[in-house]
Amino acid sequence: SPGPRAPIRAAAYDLAGGEFTAEPRLPLDVRFDNGALRLMGYNLQGRLEPGGRAFLSLWWELTGPPPAQATAFTHLFAGQTFVEGYDKLPLNHLYPFRVWPLDQPLHDVYVLDLPGEAPPPPYTLEVGLYDPITQQRLAALDQPLGDRVVLPLNSP
Repeated sequence: SPGPRAPIRAAAYDLAGGEFTAEPRLPLDVRFDNGALRLMGYNLQGRLEPGGRAFLSLWWELTGPPPAQATAFTHLFAGQTFVEGYDKLPLNHLYPFRVWPLDQPLHDVYVLDLPGEAPPPPYTLEVGLYDPITQQRLAALDQPLGDRVVLPLNSP
């Protein structure tokens, strides 16, 4: 029988700014699905502009039974026009939610490469989760859009 599990400690080195961060600068408390999967906050660094690259750091926490399957998505819009997105299983497809330890914040990074022909800002950035088998989005509890959260962005 395996011994006790050691806690997982996660920290981030934000590539764009070169600054070490152990927790999000922009806190949130958004719960998904049955409320057991929590988006704790985020950092956004880099250039959100045509031809730019930005790094979105998300901090997640599992507080109860996880969804059977969940893929995270980030979608960037200029008005109603989709500009860029990144969908993936957590931690670069290596550490799905179902195996995360409870009550241990985990950090994940999403790269947003904006095409040179992208519309100019202002942008809207949405984050959510979906079942990769059914493509059905998981509920974002207490959020106006119901199945995703809109992250506040600073104007350029």
